[in-house]
Amino acid sequence: MKVELKIWRYDASTGERALRPYEVDVSEEATLLDTLDVVKDRLDGTLAYRKSCRMMICGSCGMRVDGGAVLASKTGIADIAPDGHVPVVSAMGNLPILKDLVVDMDPFWQKMRSIQPYLEPRLDRATEGENIVPQERMDVIHKESLCINCGCCV
Repeated sequence: MKVELKIWRYDASTGERALRPYEVDVSEEATLLDTLDVVKDRLDGTLAYRKSCRMMICGSCGMRVDGGAVLASKTGIADIAPDGHVPVVSAMGNLPILKDLVVDMDPFWQKMRSIQPYLEPRLDRATEGENIVPQERMDVIHKESLCINCGCCV
């Protein structure tokens, strides 16, 4: 499948920002992350982006496509580039950009470290055995407990 995409490139040393088009052949099952790998390997080795697990677990591949936050390892290229649509890929807009699609996560992590956890252990009972949290208290935070700390929603 022939795919065209546009990627916002950014050089922090010069402050230069440019929207660059790329055209690659990828399989229909390819993800956006697979497509970025092809761009980096075959067309432009200077493209910078983050990746780690490739399985939608770590959140390091968070970025924006057409203005919406996505995980590149979860997003199918066929879903974002149907019928010749040219998606625009950019860094997350809520954190300082270091280079291309890589953002500085320090402000995010500082905020995460500054909050108190919703469920705190009962240290007065820590030696008596397991600290079991009632299900009704867990139900309140179930959705938030699935967070992978990618920073896309901030």
